[in-house]
Amino acid sequence: MLFEIALLMELIVAPYFWILLWPALHTQPNFTENKSHMLGLVLDHSVPVSLLLIDFIFFNANPIVMRHLGIVGVVAISYLVTNMTFALTSGPVYP
Repeated sequence: MLFEIALLMELIVAPYFWILLWPALHTQPNFTENKSHMLGLVLDHSVPVSLLLIDFIFFNANPIVMRHLGIVGVVAISYLVTNMTFALTSGPVYP
């Protein structure tokens, strides 16, 4: 079940980051000046999802149980809503 959680969380978090957050982040001066921080963000939101998809397509012999998708989806969406709410009210979650 951990593989299911990891894969689905990455499939939700990575597009959220690239579509909603990256366009605003990569133009801010504190991110453009700190190249290692930008590289860390790019790698954190591209490498895990890529490796999980490769593992899922080519190597994983464990089936994804459809009845698990509902709870994993609820957890993932709850994480995103909580993270977004905190970021909008208090500032960046991960400085």
